[in-house]
This record gives sequence, C-alpha cells and structure tokens, in this order.
Amino acid sequence: MMAKNVALLFPETGTPVAGSTEGKGVKQRLAIVPPLGLLYLGRELLDAGYGVEVVDFNAEGYSRERLELIVRNADLVGISMQSFNRSDAQTMIADIRALHGELPIVVGGPDLILYPRAVDGADVSVVSEAESIIVQIADTLLNGGDPSSCPGAIYRDRRTGQIRRGPEAPIERDLDRIRFPARSLVRSPEKARRYNILGERMGSRITTMITSRGCPFSCTFCAHGAVTFQTYRERSAQNVLAEIRTVYREGYEILGIVDDNFTVNKRRVHQIMDGIIEEGIDLAMAVQGRVDAVDEELYRKMRRAGVRAVVFGLESANQTVLDFYNKRTTVEMNRRAVEIANRVGLYTVGDFIIGAPFEGTEEIERTFTFAREIPLDFATFWVLDYAYGSELWEDARRRGLIGEDESNVTAGSERGLARFTSGELEQISLRAFERYYRRPQFWLREVRKLMRVRDRYFFRILGLASLRLVQGIWD
Repeated sequence: MMAKNVALLFPETGTPVAGSTEGKGVKQRLAIVPPLGLLYLGRELLDAGYGVEVVDFNAEGYSRERLELIVRNADLVGISMQSFNRSDAQTMIADIRALHGELPIVVGGPDLILYPRAVDGADVSVVSEAESIIVQIADTLLNGGDPSSCPGAIYRDRRTGQIRRGPEAPIERDLDRIRFPARSLVRSPEKARRYNILGERMGSRITTMITSRGCPFSCTFCAHGAVTFQTYRERSAQNVLAEIRTVYREGYEILGIVDDNFTVNKRRVHQIMDGIIEEGIDLAMAVQGRVDAVDEELYRKMRRAGVRAVVFGLESANQTVLDFYNKRTTVEMNRRAVEIANRVGLYTVGDFIIGAPFEGTEEIERTFTFAREIPLDFATFWVLDYAYGSELWEDARRRGLIGEDESNVTAGSERGLARFTSGELEQISLRAFERYYRRPQFWLREVRKLMRVRDRYFFRILGLASLRLVQGIWD
C-alpha cells in the first residue's frame, strides 16, 4: 500500500520590523530560517509512515500555480496560521478549495491557540500543540473517521453545520519526549537556497531550535503565555545537547535558539555551554535573553561556546513604561546588559515599543536617544500592539476599547489607547528606524566592532538585514 502524502504549508507574509502590525510598517519577505513548528509535525508524520512535503511560501513566494502542483500530489494539507498571516492563510484555503474541493485541510498554529475557532474552509482546526495528535488527526481524516475523537480539534459538522470539538488535548509537560524536528524536509538545494540572508549557498547551513516553551514572566503586552497555556517548560540540558550535537553532525554552521527567554535558568545554560565547549562543537549561535539575567561570567562562557548574538526586549528608556509593561526590569539594567554583552564580544539586538497610553513626545524621544547611546548593533521600533491573550488586550476589552472579535489592535488615540493616532505612531516609529541607521557613527562603530570581534557570520546577518530594512523605508 502506497504511503499517503501530507503537504505542510506556511503562508507568505510580510514581517513588519518597524511601525505597526496593522499599518504599512517595514515589510520584507525575509525568510532567514524554515518554520520550525512544521518540521516538528513533519517528524511525527514521517515516523508514522506518511510522505511529507514542507513548503514555506514566505521563502519562495506564493503563486496559485505552485499551490496547484502541491495539492495535486497531496492527500491532506496542513497550514500554519499565525496572527500576522491569518488573511494569507484564508486566501490559501480558498484557493485549495477552488483547485481541489474535497482535499482534507487541517489548520493549526499559535493564532488558533490564542483564538480557538473553526476556521472557514478547513476540515479541522487544531487549538493545541499538535506534535502528539497530528498523526491521529491525519489517520482520522484520511480514513473517513469522526474528528470528534481527536483531542484539540474543532470542526464544523458537515451534516448539521454545528461547531463541534474533540476532547481537550493534554499539555506535554516533558519536552524531552518530543522528537527532534525533521530538518531534512527543507534541506534540498532547491528549498535551502531560499533562506538566503547570507547568500544562497549558506541556506542549508542555518537552522533553529527551541529548548523551552513559554516564559515564567508576565509582561502585560505579551500573549506568549496564552499560546503556551500559561506554563513554562524546559528541556533538560542533556536533551538540548543531543539536538545540538545532531545539528552539528548534519553540517549546520549557524543555530538560532528561539526560546522566549533562553537564559531563565542559568544553571541549565551553564550545563549546555559546558557541554558544547567540552565536545568541541563549532556552531555560531544566537539567543534571546532578559536583561536581569545578564551575568558577565556566563556571557563570556556563552561567547566561548559559540554564541555570537543576543536579543534583548528593552522596550523603553522610561521606568514608568517598563513598570506599565510589568517588565520587572530597570532602565539601568537595560544599559548594563547591552554594555556587558558588547564588552564580551556579542552582537546585540534591542527591541523597543512605543505607544503606551501615557507616553508622550518627551518619553518617546528619551527612548530613541537611549537606543542611540548604548552599543546596540541592531534595533527595532514597534508600535504597541494589543494582542489577544495579553493582559493589555483583556483590560482594554473590559473597558470597551476593543471588541471581543478583535484579536490584534494597534495602539492609537482613536480608541483611547494612546496619546497619538496609530498613523502618527507608525510614522514616529519609521522615522526613528531611519534616524538610527542613517548615522555615520553607527556604521563606524560597527566596523570597529567587526575588527575587534572578527565574526563574519553575524556581522553579515545584521548588516544585510539592516540594509534591506532601511531600503524598505527609503523606498
């Protein structure tokens, strides 16, 4: 009996790096790495005997002709829906229905965990993490079974038109039990060359991994807690090292660790870094960490182990704003963290948010000045987004400023959410981005750092990304 084929699709989308999520922003289809979530599902399906194809339209560009070739060879399609690609995913579903009306479609992803619903046109919507249930869902749909038996499933009954759902899916507490993602699904020369931030030949040498899910903190603007069911779960240091070892043996050279906060558990980070150093694993890595977890001894060890870049959520240079966001950090912590990371030879990325309800011109300008003063190598400036599942969204909903059916709302005075209109905030953000990268002293500092650190990979990543994004503003 021939294996059934599953196509796992990530819709095309523009990723805003400055400005807002609803406005024009700076949107570049800059796919640096493949969609990790689909590779986890691909592993489960492959091990169950399915044929699997992963297609990242964010990397290769979407066309109905390409979609037609994919669905012609598929027995089932899975689509990853994020809040920022919701409309693109709906367009794809409609196109699949027009091309192949009876082809089973499964939709899942963070947007459905945040906002559980039966997606129009889909046979099953998955409102939980799917590694443990994707095979059961595929088996059920391809064998004419009843989706009501599938944990985490929501669907529209074709006979009655009623929305039904399966039993609640269990949360996997032991992340060590989850198989490593099937990176081979996007390793062919044709697919890998799409991830071309460092040039087409480097596409097959860059990958990502995740070592924990969730975050033990509760920033008021963040919906990640809701996506991860308000739980924080870690993989063991031994399990993380096993995957890093696999990544290295498979020939990857650059690894992005995409945890919300990799440095939460310093003891675990020390164990992981010690293992990398002892085994002589040579990978250039990037991580995300909180400023209150910066420890110069640990960061020097991270640098010896191959960490080359660290991303900080700095958010603001105003203590009142940091407190409003419940960051549990200070402006001085922000400064100290960036200075230590820079001193030990790490490239630093700082994310900033503007548009708190009480934030005026003086507070916003203070943040922009701060960003220029500290030794950041890359900075982003976002307009505050009220994301479904966040504390800010819930508070605004209770006050009647946001509707129940609005999952993402950009701050603006039109709704009483800011002192400026959303359009004004977007323009302020874009101007800040332009002012940041147009400074000759910034580029002079970067050249000096390159001479001191001599790390070709991350200088190229940050430099090329900066240039492309600045081009997006100037165009």
